[in-house]
Amino acid sequence: MSERDDEARTEEPTEKKTNDAYERGDMPVSRDVAVASSIIAMIVAAAAMQGDRSRAMLFDLIAFLDHAGDARLRSSGDWTDLIRGIGGASFVVLWPPAAILVVASLAAAFLQNRPRFIASRITPDWSRLSPAKGFARLFSRRGLVEFAKAGAKLALVSASAWLVLHAAFRSIVDMATQDPVLAPSVIQSFVLRLVATIAVVTALVALADVAATRFSWRKRLRMTRQELKDEMKQNDGDPAVKGRLRSLARDRARRRMIDDVNRATLVLVNPIHYAVALRYVREEGGAPVVVAKGRELIALKIRERAEMEQIPIVENPPLVRAMYDAVEINQLIPPEFYRAIAEIISVISRRTSA
Repeated sequence: MSERDDEARTEEPTEKKTNDAYERGDMPVSRDVAVASSIIAMIVAAAAMQGDRSRAMLFDLIAFLDHAGDARLRSSGDWTDLIRGIGGASFVVLWPPAAILVVASLAAAFLQNRPRFIASRITPDWSRLSPAKGFARLFSRRGLVEFAKAGAKLALVSASAWLVLHAAFRSIVDMATQDPVLAPSVIQSFVLRLVATIAVVTALVALADVAATRFSWRKRLRMTRQELKDEMKQNDGDPAVKGRLRSLARDRARRRMIDDVNRATLVLVNPIHYAVALRYVREEGGAPVVVAKGRELIALKIRERAEMEQIPIVENPPLVRAMYDAVEINQLIPPEFYRAIAEIISVISRRTSA
């Protein structure tokens, strides 16, 4: 991505853009979280190994070495029993710290992003074996930034470890003149301070890296104004397409309305600008119903269909104009039109009977 493209990407990524990135497996992941969780898990595992559990392991080891000569190893079954015994005793002692490490690794992944299966991430990509592309990735801007971040983290952790070592240097030197029995406790205290310091520094670095990783990820997903407009068109539909669909829907509605003129019993016209088709059958009960109406070209089509079906056509410009604005299709006419329509229906009935 060129520098000019970065400058053009000024809009924050939409929810669809971020969801698409997640579906591709492109999600913000900080490797430092896994490192920090592993170090903290090792401290917790070391604490779990202390006390009765570590002493039991030590006593089992001493007993095994003391009676090593008594072991019968004359057949494959003897070897199997020996390995099974050692493995069982080791499992009893080591499963808690192993479980802690596994839980810490899973937590480091799940706390950053919701777990999801991405088939494309496990599909072999032979292009990654290209030395040229690997060299380009290594010395790309992103690669150089990652290298600088790794160097800064290493320098920070090294400086913290050096400070702990410098503070404990006198105690370590004094061990040469002290009772050797005290050496393990001094070493244990020093190692504990060193590991705890590294764990705290790594955790702080991981928190900072999480924020930086997410910021960089959202910045990389930023969109140009044109991309934002294109996505809105995709979500809402292209205005031209939507207009065409509305036009087709209106055409279908008009055709259905013209077909409904066949049900009319009379048509009011003005004489070519407006037309209202009414249906009134005494046996059906109720007031007359407007089955179709239109103006200009639609009015002409209604009149043509009425002439084709030999439906009575009555010219009454004031009435048809007022009724056109007051009544919708498939609605009963309002009471104010009852008298006028009744007179027209009466005239038509007399003509028909004559």
